[in-house]
Order: sequence, then C-alpha cells, then structure tokens
Amino acid sequence: MDEELLRSNRSGRRPPDDEVPGSSDRPRSTDDPGIEQEAPPFDLPAVHRYLIRLIVDRDEADVLYQRFVPGLQREAQHTIVSQHKRSRLVFRSALIQWLAELQQSDRCPVPLAPLDVSIEEARFDTIWRTVLLERTWQRLKLLEEESGQPFFLAFRQRSEAPGLSTPELADRIALALDRPISTAGTQRLLRRAHAQFSRMLLEEVIATLPENPPFELLERELIETNLLAFCREAIGGLRRRSSPPGRRPAP
Repeated sequence: MDEELLRSNRSGRRPPDDEVPGSSDRPRSTDDPGIEQEAPPFDLPAVHRYLIRLIVDRDEADVLYQRFVPGLQREAQHTIVSQHKRSRLVFRSALIQWLAELQQSDRCPVPLAPLDVSIEEARFDTIWRTVLLERTWQRLKLLEEESGQPFFLAFRQRSEAPGLSTPELADRIALALDRPISTAGTQRLLRRAHAQFSRMLLEEVIATLPENPPFELLERELIETNLLAFCREAIGGLRRRSSPPGRRPAP
C-alpha cells in the first residue's frame, strides 16, 4: 500500500476543479504542437489517460478525447443524476461502448484493435483509482500550505520509507523542517496526517457517487476500486455514525 501511495504522490499534478486541466492532462493541438487548444468543457483526466494508454500515440489519443468528451458531458451527467448511477461505471461503460462502436465503423480516425471488455474495464478502474489518489495528495499538500502543519511532508516521508522506525522517521522530518521534532510528536503528526488523508480520499470517492449515497454503495465502490484500505479509518467512523444502517447520517 505504501508503494501505491508513493507512486500516486509522485505523479499527482491535478489542479483544483475550478482550474483548467494541467499540461499533463490537457489535449494538445493537433494542428500546431506549440499551441494548446481551448480546454474541453468537461475535464476527465481518467478518460484522457485511459485513451493515451490504449492508443499509445498522444496526438491520436487527443483526437479521440476531443471527440468523445463534449458528447459525454450531457449524457453522463443526466444518467448519473436521473438514474443514481456511479460516475466511474457510467464513464467506463460509455467510453468502452463508444470505442467498440467506433472500431467497427468506417469513420474511426485512428487504428483501434479489438477490445476485451473485462481487460479494458480493469485498465480504466486502475487509472480512475490513481486519479483519486492524486487528488487526495494534492489536497493534503494544500492543507499543509494553509495550516502550516507538515501533514504532506510527514505522510510522504512515511510512504517513501515505510520500513523506518519512528525515531528514524523523526530525524528525516526534522531535517526537512530544519527544526527538531520528538518521537512522540512524530507519532501524533503521522496519526493526524493519516486521518486527514483518509478523510479526503473518502470525500473524493463520495463526490463520484449519487447524492446522499447509501453506506453500502459507498463501501462497494471502495472495495471495487481497491481503495478501502486507504480510508478505512474514515469509513469506520462513518459506519459507526450511520443510523439506521445503510443510510448516510444526517448532518
């Protein structure tokens, strides 16, 4: 689990939702590689990364992304809201179905190999999961900057070196902070950082679900995306507060 956290931390560059997509996710112009086109109206980094993995050629993947996203925006949002569907399943199903239909048509702008649905679903879920982890790391970094508490630093150090003892970890954190920190202080800092990461990741997952999702739906999404272990602390508190069982607690 620590290795997965570290990978998502190192690759996490996703900006807040109210900003345009970062250069790593924004499609480039197919006419002039030095000039970026206007960002599509719906930023779907998981969809874009999936297409890059599938197509390999970045420019060809950008062409498909630009063609797919505008039409998906209205259809997906309507399905999610009106049918209370999970975002991941809606996007995954719509994308793979669209690619399969495109592959069979004579208007496909890029070469596409036949798709194995189960393999492509697993590929999409892995990318979706990575994006959620990256968003969480970014939020933890922002919290550190706003609060002055080194949550991101401490949790990153633990992720980079999970085998270190607490005193050894305290030494690394003290070196990065350029000030001493006790073993007990390090333990408290790590507990708080872990709790914040767990809470933030849970919020990111909840944001992809229908409004006021039943507890069972949230838990199933965490299991299917293999994220339950990362936010077990936060969901444990939510489970205890859920009353009656299976319903989201009132604010």
